[in-house]
Amino acid sequence: MNEKKSKLAILSLGLGILSCCVLPIVFLIDHVIHKTWLEHVTPIFIGDLLYFSVFFVAPLMGISAFILGLLNLIKIKTEIKYGKKIAIAGMLTGLVSIVTYVVFLFFVQNAREAARRSNCFGNLKQISMAIRMYSMEYKDMFPDKDNAAGFEMLRSGGYLECTKMYTCPSTKNKSSRDVDALTDETVSYLYASGLNESSDHDIGIACDKPGNHKNYGNIIFVDGHGKGFSAKDWINSCNNPKLIELYRKEEQMKGK
Repeated sequence: MNEKKSKLAILSLGLGILSCCVLPIVFLIDHVIHKTWLEHVTPIFIGDLLYFSVFFVAPLMGISAFILGLLNLIKIKTEIKYGKKIAIAGMLTGLVSIVTYVVFLFFVQNAREAARRSNCFGNLKQISMAIRMYSMEYKDMFPDKDNAAGFEMLRSGGYLECTKMYTCPSTKNKSSRDVDALTDETVSYLYASGLNESSDHDIGIACDKPGNHKNYGNIIFVDGHGKGFSAKDWINSCNNPKLIELYRKEEQMKGK
C-alpha cells in the first residue's frame, strides 16, 4: 500500500511538471504557425486544439497534481523514502501551474486581443488607402457597391489584392489566397457605398462587423483617418445612417 502511495506521489509530481510545460510549448507552436507559411495551410481546428490545451487540459493537470500530492502528503507514511518530499513537490508544481494559468487568463489573453484589435485597425487602414487609390482613377468616386461587393471592386481592380486584409484577426473565418471573388462569408468588414472625396470627412465608410470584438469596433472615415471605439453602441460614432443600417442588418442575421 505504501509503495502504491509513493507511486501516486511521483505521478503528482510528473503531472505538475508536465502542466507547467504545456504553456510555453503551446505558445512556441502558435508562434511558429503564425509567423511562417504554415499559417496558410494549418486547419482552423489546430488553433482551437492548442487553446483547448492551454485553457482546459493544462489547468486540469495542475489541479490533479495538487490534489494527488495533498492526498499523498496526508496519508503517506514517514518510512517511505522521499515519499513526502515527492508529494510536496507535486503539490507545489501543480499549484505553480494553476497560478500561472490564472495570470495568463486575466492578462495575456487581454494583451492578445489588444494586438488583434491593432492588426484589425491596420487592415481597415489598408482598405482606406485602396479606396483612395480607386477614387483617383474614378473621378473622386468610391466603389458603388456595399459590403463584400464593394471590397471585391478593390481586389479585382488591383488596389488591394491580399484577401487577408479583408479578414479581422479576431474572427475565425479565413480568407483563401486564391479566390474567384470576395464574399460576405470571407470578409469581416462592412462598407457603405454612395460617398466620394467631397463627402463630409467625419462620415464613416467602413467598419468592423458585429461580433469581431466585444464592445469595441474600428471605423475608417472619408478622409482616410480611422479610430477604434470602446462602447456597446460604438457603431453610432460613424455618423453614417447607411453604415449603421448595414450594421443592424448584420446583427439581425447573426441573431444578436
